[in-house]
Amino acid sequence: MSESKISQLIKKRGSQKCKLTGFCNYISLIKNITTIDSPQILNEIKSRLQKMEILYSEFDALQGQIEELSEDPEERYQERETFENQYYEAIGIAKTLCDMSSVTSHPTVTGFSQGDTREWPVISR
Repeated sequence: MSESKISQLIKKRGSQKCKLTGFCNYISLIKNITTIDSPQILNEIKSRLQKMEILYSEFDALQGQIEELSEDPEERYQERETFENQYYEAIGIAKTLCDMSSVTSHPTVTGFSQGDTREWPVISR
């Protein structure tokens, strides 16, 4: 019975992972824009960030159930670590984009000043 329950939870978790991938793809596109001077884009990022907080809570609950039901939870912990690494990296970039937008009237996505040429990390899947 627990294998059937685990399979159901894994399917639900797959949906959460798909949503995170969509967010990561969006952030990858947005961070390549030269400037974020559009209030619409800034509001989109903020709205998506709110959704991601809910998504993380849902993922955490599902993953916790999977780990509890699993005979070998160690192999399940890798899924959590992979998801969390991808999640926090994307959230960090999105929050930085929002912060940069509020710091200057014409923020650059490649750094905090025009002379700064830091590169953004690649979001892995």
